[in-house]
Amino acid sequence: MKQPSATEAGIPTITGNVILQNVLAVVYWAAGLVAVIMVILAAYLFLTANGDQSKMVKARQCLLAMVIGLIVAISAFLISNFVVENI
Repeated sequence: MKQPSATEAGIPTITGNVILQNVLAVVYWAAGLVAVIMVILAAYLFLTANGDQSKMVKARQCLLAMVIGLIVAISAFLISNFVVENI
């Protein structure tokens, strides 16, 4: 008698694509969380600067770093989705 395969036995099989998509989803979620935290930090720095130019520059640098990081994360998301869907 032939032993049934995992799918025939009702056991779900997970492919490498599914694992990769799940891992990337967590990474992108974390990148979004970091972006939100950086916006809050920059806003706090702006509000507490009281005209201090060095704090204002630091807040602007924080916002610029967040924007660059978000652009990189979105680009990585688009590229990885394209690659995973075309494998």
